[in-house]
This record gives sequence, structure tokens and C-alpha cells, in this order.
Amino acid sequence: MAERIKVFCIPFAGGSAAIYNTWKELAPSTIEIVPVELAGRGSRMTDPLYKDIHAVVKDVLSIIQPHITRERYILFGHSMGGLISYLLSSEIAKRGLPQPLHLFVSGKGTPHNNRPDKKKYHKMPFPEFKEKVLNLGGTPEGFFDSPELMELFLPLLISDFTLAETEFDEQIIHPLDCDISLLIGNQEDLTSEQIEGWRDYTKGDFNVYRFEGGHFFIHDHKPAIIQLLSNHQ
Repeated sequence: MAERIKVFCIPFAGGSAAIYNTWKELAPSTIEIVPVELAGRGSRMTDPLYKDIHAVVKDVLSIIQPHITRERYILFGHSMGGLISYLLSSEIAKRGLPQPLHLFVSGKGTPHNNRPDKKKYHKMPFPEFKEKVLNLGGTPEGFFDSPELMELFLPLLISDFTLAETEFDEQIIHPLDCDISLLIGNQEDLTSEQIEGWRDYTKGDFNVYRFEGGHFFIHDHKPAIIQLLSNHQ
């Protein structure tokens, strides 16, 4: 029997590892979905929030390193998780560790193509932040109306958007050896430069897969996405 490939899945801003639980049930026997829990949520609710994006990468690497040194694997991340997955792949390459078979970035433009026309979410006044986040479609209805949920999760949400909107001073791109696939919704607010620019991040193949929907298209296309993961093992 062929070896199962681990697929480490990193959540979006405000999300926990639980968002990938249903993926486990849909995955074929050839791949193993491994949700990664970030600090401050889910089973790690009491862990302090990250100070910067580099702390996230260091933490996630410490979680997956025992596996990647002896097993083949794939990385998948949506939105903030896509940025983390790319930076994680870069750190893995720098350390001379086995690189992923494939990097799947979902709902995230390239790290180095900043858009001066787009205001940073985490810098917005609260009413505007609330409106923008609700428009993205990933926040449960009634979240901003619940004082208990706000007290518990708003600091996490703001922290995650701060991480996701990290600006990188160094503009030098070090292409990865692994292939990269970008998954995006056809209503995603990304420029062609933010999409096609991912080609510069790999020495291998680059593919774009488009799905019906907006930023959170992944919730509506789970079987198709898992089939993609399976096809690229």
C-alpha cells in the first residue's frame, strides 16, 4: 500500500484547526488531513497571541518538524494561513529540511505586492473594521452583537489581521523548489499582479485554480479542493 501523504492545513484569520475537521472525512485514503492549531484558539485557547508573523512560523515549524523529517507532506493555507504556509516553506528551505511536495496557497495574493489603494483592516476604526470583516463572509452572524464573543475573540481577530497584513521590507524573493498552486474565488479582490506574481515564488510549476464565490469559497468547494490536494501528492 502506498504511503499516505500528510497535508498540514493552516487556518485563516480568526479560524481554528476545527475548520478542517470535515476535510478529514472527505479525504481519500491516500492523504491524511492534519489541521494545525495556532496559539490563542481552539485547544490552545490559553496560549498567548503571537507578537509577529515570524513567531507564528517558528511555532508551526516546531509542531510539524518531527513529521516532515521522516514523511512526505503538503502544505495548505487559506488567507492568513496561505501567507504562513509560504513563509514556513521558505524557513524550511533555509534550514535545509525536506521541503513540501506541493504548496497550496488559498485566497491570498503575493506577500510582496502591496496595494497602496487598500486600507489595512487592523488599522481601521472599529465600525469600519466590523463592516469589512462581515463583508468577507467568514464571521458567524451575531458575533459583533455578543459582548461575550467580542471580549473573547476580538483581540484574536485584530491580532490575526495584523499578522496577515504584515509588510515585508525585503523585496528579494527566494523561489522554492516545490510547485505552487493558488486557489481563488472568482469574486476575490485580488489584482492580476497579486495572482500571477506567485509564479516568481517557485522554481517549479505554478497553477491557478478558480472557484465560484468570494474570499471564503473554500467552505462551498471542499470535495473539489480535496481532490486537488490528492491529485498533487
